[in-house]
Amino acid sequence: MTLAHDFGKTGSRGMIVLDADFAHVHRDRDFGVIEADVTLLLKWAGQPVRPVTIHTHAGPGPDLRSRLVRDAARLAESFHARHKPQHHRAA
Repeated sequence: MTLAHDFGKTGSRGMIVLDADFAHVHRDRDFGVIEADVTLLLKWAGQPVRPVTIHTHAGPGPDLRSRLVRDAARLAESFHARHKPQHHRAA
């Protein structure tokens, strides 16, 4: 299922969410949340578009798709900030 929506820029690091697909969506009966694998097509400044898949969850309610995408984008942005390559200058 593709969420046909241009999400635009998120956060302060220049990440753009171009598209989102959902897979393995199910309701966790124990905790009452909806779990899904969200695959985002992401673009960071100076880098090519790349897919990132995040397993996330959200409580039931309105705008479930948007909340799942927002949470996945937040996690992807956080992971990218912590694990991007470091550029060091020679002294």
